[in-house]
Amino acid sequence: MAPLLRLIGVIAYFWMAHRAIETESETFAGIALGALVLIVYVGRILELHVKALIATAVIIAAIVVLTWSHFALTTLLFVPTIFLLLAASLFGRTLIKGRTPLLVTAASLVENVSPDTLEADVRQYTTRQTRAWAVLLGVLAVFNLFLALFAVPDGVLTRAGVVVAPWVSSEAATRFMPWVIYVSVTGLLVGEFFYRQHRFPGRYKNALDYIQKLARVPMKSWQEAFAQT
Repeated sequence: MAPLLRLIGVIAYFWMAHRAIETESETFAGIALGALVLIVYVGRILELHVKALIATAVIIAAIVVLTWSHFALTTLLFVPTIFLLLAASLFGRTLIKGRTPLLVTAASLVENVSPDTLEADVRQYTTRQTRAWAVLLGVLAVFNLFLALFAVPDGVLTRAGVVVAPWVSSEAATRFMPWVIYVSVTGLLVGEFFYRQHRFPGRYKNALDYIQKLARVPMKSWQEAFAQT
């Protein structure tokens, strides 16, 4: 049930976010923010976790206040930046001395060995790969923040009454930024895979073989790995 509800939440978020920006509706913006809460907490809500229920109630109340005070739409503009920063931190904080880089952990799960016994060259490569993802996602977050602030006429600064130079239109930002994210992320994924095939020949037959090896890792192992980040 939870995966289905998350899927519904994702669809609702993108639809409502688009409608909110298109119509400048605080109500649609509030619903979009509420959909994000559903995506994050639905699993624990269905299990009746008290902390999740309390957190959900508090966040929903805050969203209602934002909607009534006409700040929900402004908040919505920062959501992509927040998600990109969270994704960047997911990789970046595992690079702190004494911790295991995220993709070192992932490689050890695929190879079914402990991170400490992973081959030195593979460990070095996956550490650099983790750093590359942290940097890319961080740069995308900063770029998205710039667009959210300075887009005209729907950017945060313009909405706040600040006169800014028309460097980029809101329409261009709305259409351009998703493609920047998709192309950058896909480019790094595909480019990194082919480089890895060259760097470590014979390790994976092809992309499908690599995906199958990822799929064989138990979900619990992935959950434990991400819980340690």
